[in-house]
Amino acid sequence: MRKLKVFSVLNFVNGKQCQHIVAAHSMLEASKLMGLSYQHMREYASETSNEQDMKFALSKPGVVFYNPEGVTYFKEHSYEVIEKR
Repeated sequence: MRKLKVFSVLNFVNGKQCQHIVAAHSMLEASKLMGLSYQHMREYASETSNEQDMKFALSKPGVVFYNPEGVTYFKEHSYEVIEKR
């Protein structure tokens, strides 16, 4: 089985910039889960190595999380779940 990776991208929610993370097997899968184009992901997303982000995203693979504060460093409790489509 392929290893899960955690992808991070800055995006906008209600006019505010927020960081989104998701655990997925590939960037293509992550783009589909986030509802973004693969081209957008290639340009603006990256695989994160931030331990806190990885721990949080890997706890629920395939679920997209975002930080409504839009700050670079944040605590686990600041995430909210975006319903899967």
